[in-house]
Amino acid sequence: MLSVDMNENDDSEPVVRMIDVAKARIEPLFPGLSFERAGGAVPFQATGTYLGYAQFYFRFRSDCASLTIGRPARHVPESDYVTFKNGVTGDDYAGFLDEDEFVALFVELMQKMYLETSLPR
Repeated sequence: MLSVDMNENDDSEPVVRMIDVAKARIEPLFPGLSFERAGGAVPFQATGTYLGYAQFYFRFRSDCASLTIGRPARHVPESDYVTFKNGVTGDDYAGFLDEDEFVALFVELMQKMYLETSLPR
């Protein structure tokens, strides 16, 4: 079950925490993937581990999404695996994802990484 936080500005609208979305909807699709955090805007980011040892870093800003997996994932040149997608929304200033957009984009980048790299499973 997803937990919710109440929006401070409007008590009638609960806000789903993205970390809970990630754990409930993405982790089951990719064994060994474990989210530590997810959310934000400009940039939207998610971090965690893959297969218990590699770090991953997902970032969406300026209509570009990236996913890196390796050591340490925030430093692209030193990461073992990297994939990108430009023109995600068509808005050059895009930097926020709702839960469905986040899930779809993260899944797309993981599948692309599996197809284009030797990322262990």
